[in-house]
Amino acid sequence: MDLSKLQNGSDVRGVALAGVENEPVTLDDAAVRAIAGGFARFLRARLGKESCRVSVGRDSRLSGGAIAETLCETLAACGVQLLNITMGNPYFNPHVNRPFANGPYTADEHPLCGVARVLHGTATLKAAVPQIKLVCSALSFLGVAAPHVAAAFIENGGFDIAGFGRTAFAYPDFANDILKTGEMQGGKCCIACSKCTALMRAGGTPGCIIRDKEVYLPLYRQLCTGEEGI
Repeated sequence: MDLSKLQNGSDVRGVALAGVENEPVTLDDAAVRAIAGGFARFLRARLGKESCRVSVGRDSRLSGGAIAETLCETLAACGVQLLNITMGNPYFNPHVNRPFANGPYTADEHPLCGVARVLHGTATLKAAVPQIKLVCSALSFLGVAAPHVAAAFIENGGFDIAGFGRTAFAYPDFANDILKTGEMQGGKCCIACSKCTALMRAGGTPGCIIRDKEVYLPLYRQLCTGEEGI
């Protein structure tokens, strides 16, 4: 199989769905399996390990689900042990993989729709490749409900590990509270305001301007607003 035609700089680019005149499908199931298998073999050789860990994400294109499923099946067969599943492009449509209450634009769906898409998308991949340990993301928007929703999905075999990103900025001891009390405290949760992301995009150190305002609010004002207040 000649995969060189799919090379575009450092990327792999191809047509995954039929339907466009004079655009034959080039990124088919066989190509995905060949690329995934080659990548896994490269990692094993580079790391000197028979088993390795890989993070997998996808965007919202119609072909994304099928490609991700084929990719994960192939990686599993090649000894990959852990995958973190996400969706969308955080630079183009961050509401897809990081549902927010306030962000750089108004999303065309309720944030809970985004949370549900990631949860059920991860569960779909887990059903396809049950031997792989999957980490689910997009849980921070759920606040105090997050550990209960995650526990239900884990109990029902939807995924294996609950991943939290923004929550770690706002509430660094959240895991300790869950283990000790069985719940998270509402007054310490991430409010999904997207200000930590704005700090990062502005070149600053990301942090929570709500829960750790003594440190991060002045930095936010300096880099993101240029004003005394927000």
